[in-house]
Amino acid sequence: VTTASTLRSTDNENFFSSLLSGRIPSTKVENNAYFIDRDPTVFAFILSYLRSGVFPRFSDAISREQVIADAKFYMLLGLLVALNASDETEAT
Repeated sequence: VTTASTLRSTDNENFFSSLLSGRIPSTKVENNAYFIDRDPTVFAFILSYLRSGVFPRFSDAISREQVIADAKFYMLLGLLVALNASDETEAT
């Protein structure tokens, strides 16, 4: 659960901005909340990034590949760039 302002926190066009503007079809549940059928563990990681601009460490519960897949799904270019930058940092 999060707010529309958190989902709009990036300045690029992404899944959330399209969802909230009504440009893509959506399913709403009680209290007019949107239902997004994705892994909630990965979504918590995505929300952490949207809230702070940084992402937590990976754990056994979540892999880099899962986050990359969802970052692509949500079209979060900033997160993809940050993940690629951290890959390069870890490689050196």
